[in-house]
Amino acid sequence: MISIAICDDNIDFLKNELKQCLEQASQNTRQPVSVRYYRDGITLLNCFEPDNIPDIVILDIEMPEINGKELARKLREIDSSFCLVFISSYPQEVFDTLKYQIDAFIAKSADSTSYIPELTRVLQKCADKIASYEIMDIYRNGELISAKIPTDNILGFYTVQQKIFMKTFTKEVLLKETVFKNIINRYSKSGFIECSRNHLLNISKIKEVQQDRIIFDNNDSFPVSRRKSRHVMSAFNNHIMEEISN
Repeated sequence: MISIAICDDNIDFLKNELKQCLEQASQNTRQPVSVRYYRDGITLLNCFEPDNIPDIVILDIEMPEINGKELARKLREIDSSFCLVFISSYPQEVFDTLKYQIDAFIAKSADSTSYIPELTRVLQKCADKIASYEIMDIYRNGELISAKIPTDNILGFYTVQQKIFMKTFTKEVLLKETVFKNIINRYSKSGFIECSRNHLLNISKIKEVQQDRIIFDNNDSFPVSRRKSRHVMSAFNNHIMEEISN
């Protein structure tokens, strides 16, 4: 099921026009949806947890307390994987929203059925992306939960004193899994490589390979052992060449 968060201070527009359009888009894509409505950006921001990110966020621009563009900036600081849609009465704003990695900009119209094609496209795009999510058993505030984590957000894994931690762009979490070999077997076929006995990293997130450390895109780092350094460097170079050729 695709989870959607919608933020607009016009509650009638949310519950009537937009709701009907989403229902039609859901039928078009055969993708069930779960929708949460927010009347202000502060409430949405406070509910936006790194391990409970909605698949799609739909924002109005003109809202009280915090406008949609500033809200988008803050949400993107927490997570970069969700699909972002702006829906606004001001179509000229589209050029100022591109920097927030938008997936669609919908101009409000008297004919609300005009929203359906774009919503259908975004739902299908999101459904295609969901295949790259991982369902992980993690501990949050001491409580064991199942969380949906985008694989593209995972920097790597490491183990300390028989505990396994997952490192993402925004945080580190403790996994329920306690056998590091199981993590290696699960992710080694998905672009993750060992950089030391206790560290497994996502090769696509490397920014720089130093003599004793790996630097990620967000400037976090993992140690690299001498025994593994040549292998890591080779894998990194191969990844760069593949990116260039594509």
